[in-house]
Amino acid sequence: RQTNGLFFRDIDSLLQDPDTAKTPRFSLIKEAGLTHAAGIHFNKGEISGIVVYYFQNVTTMNPLFRSGGDTNNIALIQSEASISQLQFAAETIGLVLASIDVCRVLAASIQRHASTLDTADDNLQSNRAITDEGTFGNKNASKKVKQGIKAWWSKCLGANLPIPPRFTWIESLFKFVSSFISLLLLMVINKFTRIDTKGVAYFDFVSTTASIALHTMLTSAPAAQPRNIVVGFAVSGFISNILVYIPKVILPQFVRLSIASSLAMMAMVKLSIPCPAAAAFSMYTSLNYTLSPADRWITYTLTVGVNALLIIPAILIQNLNKERQYPKYW
Repeated sequence: RQTNGLFFRDIDSLLQDPDTAKTPRFSLIKEAGLTHAAGIHFNKGEISGIVVYYFQNVTTMNPLFRSGGDTNNIALIQSEASISQLQFAAETIGLVLASIDVCRVLAASIQRHASTLDTADDNLQSNRAITDEGTFGNKNASKKVKQGIKAWWSKCLGANLPIPPRFTWIESLFKFVSSFISLLLLMVINKFTRIDTKGVAYFDFVSTTASIALHTMLTSAPAAQPRNIVVGFAVSGFISNILVYIPKVILPQFVRLSIASSLAMMAMVKLSIPCPAAAAFSMYTSLNYTLSPADRWITYTLTVGVNALLIIPAILIQNLNKERQYPKYW
């Protein structure tokens, strides 16, 4: 600010000035359509700085401005009201910044004081704990046990979620048709495979029926999706078949049955392909330890292949219902 007004400098001259810091700030300001800039200094407490004002399309045709005697400067007319408003705004900004700085110093001081109090309180509690170690320790442990039992029991009571609504008769009929066709196809496949293998190798009816129930009744559940069923059966059966090769002397049968299904479940969860029917298939495979290795692998291949095949009628029939879609993902 000069004695005869406040001068605004042209942005182009600032860009060409060798003393101007080489930053993209002025170029961006110019691209935004701003043409002139001026600064007003403020000093509040220990905070000092400059508030920069930018103007757009500053010309001498504007009654607020007059020529400053330099092609790169246009000065405000000696209007104390206009200059005072800009100066007041700059001082207000400085006051806000000073207030923020005071708040930061105060907050830091309070934090240091609180830290000192916490340290003293910790020392006091530590001394009390040493003095009354037996009584205080027992009460604290008893309180934690009671809280743990209370939290466990509240979870056992359920989350009070609403019971899923019943299917309509039309949707129930779709479920019947889908499951009937899938099971009928299952029986036909079983008949021909038993003839081809002379009745020795057959697939697992129980787990396959469970997978049919999944994509028939629980079309939206992750466990019913094709990826979970096919890959889940493949992983579970493979793990069980490998464990069968371990002799009974090293791995007794009752341990093999438990560890096979447990490893299958762990693998399915890790691979994000949980499928209860596939877990049942791992138990079935472990129980067939009396079969020859070739027959076990034939049974494994047939069961995985049949479960993949039975997804086709589920897709074709379920999607005839306008209210349902299967699968949700592959």
